Amino acid sequence: MIPDDALDRLEVDQWEAHHRDRLHAPEPHVATYVAEHGDQILGLAICGHGRHIGYGSQAELAALYVDPAHHRLGIGTMLADTVLDDMDYLAFESVYLWVLEANAGSQRFYRRMGFAPTGERQTFTVHGYEIPEVCWARELPEPG
Repeated sequence: MIPDDALDRLEVDQWEAHHRDRLHAPEPHVATYVAEHGDQILGLAICGHGRHIGYGSQAELAALYVDPAHHRLGIGTMLADTVLDDMDYLAFESVYLWVLEANAGSQRFYRRMGFAPTGERQTFTVHGYEIPEVCWARELPEPG
């Protein structure tokens, strides 16, 4: 998915500090959910108003991460359910996300959560590597 060479150059301490800062000083219209056990963070989800052109009226699931040591324990489902419930409560009609094109496991997870591919594709760059992503979306139930 992302070449080991690029992952090896990522600054884990900076990434962790960035997300800790977001918890202490959240951005407007952005919510961060953390799954934890004691003082150990098991996973996190970040959502809010869509950041991409043409998506501003939709909710975006911007991130959903679960520590690989805790995969397949229901943590991702719990985080996703919480996000979807809150986005529905806030009267969003739909939610979208971007997932790595090569990440079949995550795509199966999102399909089980009711998402479907939209056909849109984009790339982002990590240390010189172009990484393709695909967009998935789903409708939210009518409030009430």
